[in-house]
Amino acid sequence: MEGKVSTVELEFVAHRLLPSDWRTLGRKLLTTIDPHFPNVEGILGNLEYSHQDEGARKIVLQTMLRWQSMWGNKATVALLVGALEDLCMVGIANGIREMVARRNDPTLQGVPYNVVEMKGDCDPMVRLCREALKNHYTMVYKSNLPLVWKTFGINVQTMDIPLQVVRLDRAPSEKFRTQVDVEVPLDQHTMMLQGPTGVGKTQLCYKLAYDWVTEKDTRLKNVQLLFVLSAMYIGKGDILDAVYDQIFPAGFVEKLPKRKLERWIKANPNSVMFVIDDVDVVQENCSSQDMEKTPVPCYINGKYLRDTRRILTCRSSAVIGCNRMAETTPALPHCHANYLINGFSEGAVDEVISKFFSGSDDSRALGRRLKETVSSNDYLSGVVQNPMYALIVCTLWKRGKSPPASLAQLIEQFIALISEEFCSKKAPPMSTKSMHTTLRNSGKLAWASLEVGQNALTHQHIQDVIGNDVVIDMGLLQSTGEDGRYKFVHRIFREYFAATHVATASAAGDQAKYLQTLWSTGCRHNHEYGNVCLYTAGLLQDKSRDLFAAFTSNLSELTRQDSPPCCLNTVISQACSAVVESGHPNITAPLVAKALPRDLTLDFQGKPPPPNVLHGLAELILAKHVPKAISLKNLWVTKPSCLLHLGEAIKGSKSLSSLNIDVTGMDMSLSSPERADNSVIVSFYRCIAENRGIACLHINADINDMDENAVAAMSEVIRHKSDLHDLRLVIHASSSCSARCRNMVAKGYKMGCKREKNIEVFNERLADALGKNTTLRSLWVSVQVLEHKLALEVVAPAIASHPCLSSLKVLGLSSEETRGYAIEALAHVLLKSKTLKSFSLSLPSLIGDVRCDTSTQPVNILCAALKECRTLEMLDLSFAYLFAREKLLLAEVIMSARSLKEVSLTWRTMNEAFLVAFCRAVRAKSAGSLKRIALSGAFDSRGLVRLGKTIVDSQSLLEVTLQHSKFHDKGLEEFADELMEAVSSFPEERDAPLHITLQGTVKGDCADDAISTAELLSMELQDSDHTNLTVHLEAGTITTTTVVQEALTKKSGDFAFMIDLGRGDTSSSGSQQDQVMKWLTRR
Repeated sequence: MEGKVSTVELEFVAHRLLPSDWRTLGRKLLTTIDPHFPNVEGILGNLEYSHQDEGARKIVLQTMLRWQSMWGNKATVALLVGALEDLCMVGIANGIREMVARRNDPTLQGVPYNVVEMKGDCDPMVRLCREALKNHYTMVYKSNLPLVWKTFGINVQTMDIPLQVVRLDRAPSEKFRTQVDVEVPLDQHTMMLQGPTGVGKTQLCYKLAYDWVTEKDTRLKNVQLLFVLSAMYIGKGDILDAVYDQIFPAGFVEKLPKRKLERWIKANPNSVMFVIDDVDVVQENCSSQDMEKTPVPCYINGKYLRDTRRILTCRSSAVIGCNRMAETTPALPHCHANYLINGFSEGAVDEVISKFFSGSDDSRALGRRLKETVSSNDYLSGVVQNPMYALIVCTLWKRGKSPPASLAQLIEQFIALISEEFCSKKAPPMSTKSMHTTLRNSGKLAWASLEVGQNALTHQHIQDVIGNDVVIDMGLLQSTGEDGRYKFVHRIFREYFAATHVATASAAGDQAKYLQTLWSTGCRHNHEYGNVCLYTAGLLQDKSRDLFAAFTSNLSELTRQDSPPCCLNTVISQACSAVVESGHPNITAPLVAKALPRDLTLDFQGKPPPPNVLHGLAELILAKHVPKAISLKNLWVTKPSCLLHLGEAIKGSKSLSSLNIDVTGMDMSLSSPERADNSVIVSFYRCIAENRGIACLHINADINDMDENAVAAMSEVIRHKSDLHDLRLVIHASSSCSARCRNMVAKGYKMGCKREKNIEVFNERLADALGKNTTLRSLWVSVQVLEHKLALEVVAPAIASHPCLSSLKVLGLSSEETRGYAIEALAHVLLKSKTLKSFSLSLPSLIGDVRCDTSTQPVNILCAALKECRTLEMLDLSFAYLFAREKLLLAEVIMSARSLKEVSLTWRTMNEAFLVAFCRAVRAKSAGSLKRIALSGAFDSRGLVRLGKTIVDSQSLLEVTLQHSKFHDKGLEEFADELMEAVSSFPEERDAPLHITLQGTVKGDCADDAISTAELLSMELQDSDHTNLTVHLEAGTITTTTVVQEALTKKSGDFAFMIDLGRGDTSSSGSQQDQVMKWLTRR
């Protein structure tokens, strides 16, 4: 470990870092030996790391290689491992240790990474501990069958069906690929499994424990001790205290003291795994002050037994990712792998039904009829994706119950069935009225426990509220294992009973308060009450106006507080589901639609939303008061019927004028690979084309892996939509095949790379569609659309020959460079178009191959075309950085362009040479067409002064904006002086006043004084007929020297003076006073 780190080990680290970790590690390595290491951020740059991006990965490796070469023998393995551990990257650190061990011991060469050799198998303490764990897990797995299941003869274990999971922390370029839970690798240090209530998280934990006992799961073969805990019942102390409380039998501490077990775990952390269920319950039950003291946060945040592996489960990512929650409670830790449990696939649902009805021929026939009903009922097919709901549906169907119309009806029927079974067997019999009273009081108990965050209920409390033990005898409440404490058999039942309490409360009494509680101004609250809200909507049905009035009130409060987008997404998605659950969308959808903002944005964060969310959204779109603009981001649709329903709603909407959709996740070949039919996306585009209201359409797509039919269908909207005026195509397509793509082809996950073929199809269809369209006024495309040679041959001519297109905007991301034929394609459009009036280009740079001839450089090609464009009136150019020569060439464009009226230029530094050239161009057009100028960047002081003189001398300029800029104090003061002097010498006649806007930061020791001078000048010119000045400036970083700081801290006597302005000519006294005040404010 003391040896010098090798390149192989650095490559190992670079290929395993998570997206948010590489910059932190790079900074840590560069400052490990020398805390004052210069230009750390310069080395790291403004790079954005993508987990599967080969280019960024090489940059990460280069950073670490630079660290290795700088420090030589000081760059040891121990130093690297220590840095990784300090940053909680324990899994990678352990991998480095294993590599070193393998290098020192050739007999270990066959062992794969992240597999730890078992130690201490012969230790009597380990054998004793394993025996206790196995006995406990065997007993729990066999007895973990609630009475409500036993009542109907359901064996959950024999119906163990793999669940669909999808990795959420995948890179943006990585597609939605579902796995079954048994395929998920368990070699990550911290792994999160999240999913909605009833999806099977707890059952999955029990299954892991049982598979560890029976040694069926090869993923757990190197785990010597597996501790499965419920966060709901972890009390005081630490996580090992919870192990002794929940798992080990009474008196076990005498056989194995806790200290001894703790020492062994710390010595063998890779042999130990903790599985903690329901970690989000800790945040529900603890205040922010107590959070850091409780065992679960202490453990999962690395304050105790930090090197052990852990698997965590929770209900929602809102607990992890909400910005507002971070202000009040510690967020859950960064996980090395984050998975969403998506429930059953369609094939798994069929398997569940087959196993449930696997008895007699009549039973199998009943199962086949249920399968047919599920496949023909969109709502029911979405419900049975949840394992808990699927079992309840099967149970009800077996007893002749019809399919439910809402989740509330589903659980209501199931509880009625339980009640009937119980009453039929109870002696003496229980009256219907008594049972009704018991269930109503159960609702009161559930609501009270939900409000105070209390999961475990004492027997005395149950008696006080309900008055009997009937609910316990029915199996709806079960013992927690502690003396005299009970809990609802499942969270679903507690939430349903709480909803019955809200729905049956008096409208004139507490119901309004309860309904207001169901909606709140934060992700966490809506996450806790989400199901209660849905069940309440299902119980109230057409009487749910007050429920949605509470939604309107709380959404207004969210908007007023400028809440994070995640909170708005949560509450609006919940409202969409509630619209469907109410069963009367014709009544409830308009109530929600009225409350929505004019521009509605829903970001689904790469997850498949519940079907009800999209169905509810479709109902909102059909409402009269639909938002004018709807944006659906990062949406993955796994059910074709949801997409078709959404498309039909868009087709029928008359008020929607703007639509922004991310269509990658709508491709069934990606989001639902088991489906060969991809015709639904074609129907979806046809619906958009048939809409007669959407004039602005924004399509975002990553076409690398999309199905060819889905790629081709995008252009059909452009071809057939006769009222489309504004089209924005943000298309992502890799310039070359990535290493990950090649690996997937090699491993058989992909038949072949579709990238090249999809690019050809897209360009050909886009060109053809543009040729058929006659209404488009504005086109916004990503630069990747134009990089292919085919774009130069067919797309560029189609854009240039369009009869109505007047505005073209081309956008490149900050991590993209101009490659291929993009600049040549743009030059073709500029030279050939007869209608183009506005051109906007945003790129990182215009750097080309310096070995090529000057005339073939991108900047020369672009500038030549801009000079020759006869129709261009508005030019907007934005670059991250440019060389001095390139800036001067762009200044020449301003001078030579014939009809230019507006210019906007943005790049990092507005140097003096460029500003001088730009001023020369403006003066050349002083009697011409230039009306508006907007510049953004860090301004050189002398160039800024020259610019000030030029713009006030111009008779044609009407508006000058220097925004998002950086100024120096001296340059700004001189600019203001120049402006004041020029204003005082202005001629009386001017067609319209010149408006100047300064916005940005000012740096320097006298920044505040310079800002005051500009603000005073702004006040003086506010009523001027010649020039108006608007100032929005803030002082930047103060660079006062240490000497000045020391002088300012010394005590000094007060200093006062008086200036007598005299009593001479009163006409000049005002100007003299103004001059003195100006001098005072500047000094």
